[in-house]
Amino acid sequence: MLLWNERGTDSTPFLRDYEQLLLTYGADYKEVRDERTTSVIRVFRSNAPDPNDSNHAATLRELKRIFDKHQQFDRVLFEYTTRIYFGQVT
Repeated sequence: MLLWNERGTDSTPFLRDYEQLLLTYGADYKEVRDERTTSVIRVFRSNAPDPNDSNHAATLRELKRIFDKHQQFDRVLFEYTTRIYFGQVT
């Protein structure tokens, strides 16, 4: 069994801004987005720049700006659709 969470990308203003953050700063985000990996399971990787990456500080600043803009009671809502795959490994 495999559980796959697909994050919403445009159903709220926060998710639209967060998607743009990942598109701008995500090192390999365009290659590993959910719609590109559903049919072929790949190695799980992080989209965040490594702390040594030149974009790391800018990414954190932009993430804080997005959070501050959309937070309510110090929280933001991430919408996910969970897909469950059943099968036999051969």
